[in-house]
Amino acid sequence: MFLRLYKVFRVVVLIVMIGAIALVLRKSPAPQVDSDPNAAKTLQEKLVEEQRQSDAKQPHKLEMNEAELNSMLSHNLQLAPPAKPAAPAAPPASAPATLGKDPTIEEVQSSVRDVKVSLMDNSVRAYVVFAFHGADLSLQLDGQLGVRDGYLRFTPIGGKLGSLPLPHAALDNAVAKLFDSPDNKEKFRVPPEVQDIRVEGNQLVVSYR
Repeated sequence: MFLRLYKVFRVVVLIVMIGAIALVLRKSPAPQVDSDPNAAKTLQEKLVEEQRQSDAKQPHKLEMNEAELNSMLSHNLQLAPPAKPAAPAAPPASAPATLGKDPTIEEVQSSVRDVKVSLMDNSVRAYVVFAFHGADLSLQLDGQLGVRDGYLRFTPIGGKLGSLPLPHAALDNAVAKLFDSPDNKEKFRVPPEVQDIRVEGNQLVVSYR
């Protein structure tokens, strides 16, 4: 009886593992984000006005809508080229992190193929396609932005790797390692004149002192 149960258990574990791998490899659909051919122009006008108010030492806010934010990301992020099938004996050309070492911002960015950001009431949804061992995987993260002790913080509230939902504890741990790593922490320090960064009313709001 024990042997039979053990054999059944092995089969069930194998099925669960295969199912999990299949979900991870199946990219979740990219979110539909707002687009506007004038987004780059309107954002530039807002940045010019923000600079004018900063020069005048006036407390003010910079508000970006979804189209403007994604336009800025598309113009400023250096995305990796599409994945190419690797030779059987070749090591992976672009893995997000070195084994046993927390990833740096540069290592993460070097593997990113596509980024889309949705602004939802008071939270943000980031959809990222990245290269991992010759395959393109998707990562979706939902959370809230804020500034704490002079550093940008991201509080995750949900996420999926491919089509596989991620446990909240795993999300918290991964985000904490990325933001608190000695190699990365100072890159999340905000300028002293920035009081807060948050999503409010489907807009990204940067508050200045």
